Amino acid sequence: MSLYKKMHDVMCETEAIEKKVEVGWGKNAYKAVGEKEVLNMMKPLFKKYGLIMFPIEMNPVDRVDNFHTKDGESSRLMTQVSPKFKLVDIETGEFEIIASIGNGVDTQDKASGKALTYSLKVALQKTFMLFSGEDTDN
Repeated sequence: MSLYKKMHDVMCETEAIEKKVEVGWGKNAYKAVGEKEVLNMMKPLFKKYGLIMFPIEMNPVDRVDNFHTKDGESSRLMTQVSPKFKLVDIETGEFEIIASIGNGVDTQDKASGKALTYSLKVALQKTFMLFSGEDTDN
């Protein structure tokens, strides 16, 4: 079976993915698709079809934002990554390069990890057409 046939079969075995994660707080809170939901859906299918996916490029860009709060000065790091992931069929060696993007914000050292997590989640959602059941154009 070719890589593209396996990708198609994975798409055929997936449906909508639920927004179960509450992000933010107060009037800025919203529901989102979590990494756990995406990976729990995709990992068994990757195992079944002999697919692996891993980052091969990152291209990080960091930005430090300094701002005033009611408690004084604060700063946070925003990292944007534009990774390329390699999707490989372990039986044939066929592969496809999947480009993505992700931002991560943290006040300590986790911005790059958050950005990579988000970019992998987006790459899987868009490559395998995992819709959230919500029309994002609204």
